[in-house]
Amino acid sequence: MAWFERPNIWDVAGCLALVRAAGGDILEHQPEGWRSFSGFSEADDDPGRSSAAIALGKRSSLERFADQSPL
Repeated sequence: MAWFERPNIWDVAGCLALVRAAGGDILEHQPEGWRSFSGFSEADDDPGRSSAAIALGKRSSLERFADQSPL
C-alpha cells in the first residue's frame, strides 16, 4: 500500500494503471473523506491541476488506512 498526499498526475498516472491491472484498488481523498478513485478531474477541469491525495493497494489495506488516515 502506498499513498501520495499531493501527487502530480505525471508522477502517478502510470502507477495507477499498473495497480488496477494487478487487481488493486485506488482511493482519493475529497472533502467528504476517502472514496473510490474515478479520474483526475471533473468534466471541464484540467487533469493536470488535480492534486487530491490518493492511496493505492489491496482493498483490505486501503480500508484500514482510510480509517486511520491523517487527512
